[in-house]
Amino acid sequence: MKLFDNICRYIKMNKLIFAMLIMIFISGVAFGGYTLLGLTEVHLSELINYTDKFFSVNVLNLSDKKSVFQHNLFENIKLITLIWISGFYVFLIPVSLVQIFLKGFRGGFTIAYLIGVYGFKGMLYTFFNYFSGNLILLPLVILFTVYCIKNSSSKNKLSLSKKYFPRHMIVYAVSVLFSVILSLFDGYIITSVLRAASAINIW
Repeated sequence: MKLFDNICRYIKMNKLIFAMLIMIFISGVAFGGYTLLGLTEVHLSELINYTDKFFSVNVLNLSDKKSVFQHNLFENIKLITLIWISGFYVFLIPVSLVQIFLKGFRGGFTIAYLIGVYGFKGMLYTFFNYFSGNLILLPLVILFTVYCIKNSSSKNKLSLSKKYFPRHMIVYAVSVLFSVILSLFDGYIITSVLRAASAINIW
């Protein structure tokens, strides 16, 4: 309960940064969805063919859960690490902002494409394979980004001082730990759900 209160207090203290990051993410989502509309029929047809193969091969034969876990873990840790590095110097802040925008862009494009092309099937796949983990990961990433931005812009350079560097490392380690847990969830739980869905011919 105390941890929750501290997080709420931290959000109130940095509400402008949180609002900025949320707007950047939403802009990425909107731009990703809009980009789909700009695809030519040839490119869209190629994308549909690729996705059809993915559904027929990957979704229906989700036996290699370890590969799914490793892929998600690599992507999550790469995101966390890039944002963490940007927390050392103020001129690296755009790195964090770009990562938030790109995450929104990929999500917007993927969701718009799957639902627009596959309808109900795409909606189900989007819910299970995208929203499930990201509903937890995204708030954590934004919270972690705010922390790094605050560190990089601090006059005392908290992230570089001997006194505060261990704390900076602990925050990074906790973020990586959450990434591992969420990657395990996506790799082993979600793939099992998708396999069960394929068994009853939802796909």
